[in-house]
Amino acid sequence: MTSSRTALVGAAVMVAVLLLSRLLPRVAFVVVSGAGAVVALIAVILLPFRETDPQAFTYRGAIWIHSRQALGDNGVFGLGAHWYADNYLALRDTLSSAASHGHNLVLTTLILGGAFVLAGWLVVIFLAFRGAASDPVRSTSVVGVAFVLGLLAIGATETPYALVGWGPLSASVLVPLFVLATRPWIERDELAAQAPPTTRAEARRRQRNR
Repeated sequence: MTSSRTALVGAAVMVAVLLLSRLLPRVAFVVVSGAGAVVALIAVILLPFRETDPQAFTYRGAIWIHSRQALGDNGVFGLGAHWYADNYLALRDTLSSAASHGHNLVLTTLILGGAFVLAGWLVVIFLAFRGAASDPVRSTSVVGVAFVLGLLAIGATETPYALVGWGPLSASVLVPLFVLATRPWIERDELAAQAPPTTRAEARRRQRNR
C-alpha cells in the first residue's frame, strides 16, 4: 500500500463517517463511531507487530520487522527522537528510501519516544475524539469525529504527523487535534464567564476584570 493509497483509505473512512452521520441519530452515531475508533486503534497497534511478510503493504513489512528488531527491549524510552534520521543511510541501503520513519503511528512513536510518549499521544487522541463527539453543534462534531478516525486509519501504514520538527504536515494535523482535545475546557470557561455571578465577591471580581 503506497502513501497515496493510504491517503485514499483515510479519505474513504472520513466519507463513511459523514454518511453515517446522515443515516444515524446522534446517540447511535457516537456509539458506532466510538466503536470504529477502538477498532481502528487496535489495528494501528497490532498491524506492525503481527506482520511477518517483508513484502506486505508495499514492503512496509520489512520496515516494521527491522524497526521491531531495533527497538528490542527499549520500548519504554525508545531509541531517541532522531533515530530514523541518524540511521537513514543504513536504513536506506538495507530497506529502501522510504525507511525515514516507521510507517505506523504507534511503532514510529515507540522508536522515537517510547511508551511514555506513546501514552501521551493516545491520551490526546482520546481527548480529541471525546471533544468532537461531545460538541453540541452536530456539523462540527461530525467533522471532528471524521478527522480523528481518518487520522487513525492513515496511522496504520503511515506516520501522519512528525514528532520531531515542525512543518506544514505537523500544523495541519496537530493544531486541529489539540483544538478538539481542549475544546470542552475552553467552552466550559466561556460558559462560566457568561453565567450570572452567584456572590457579591464574584460580581466585584468580574467588574474589576472588565
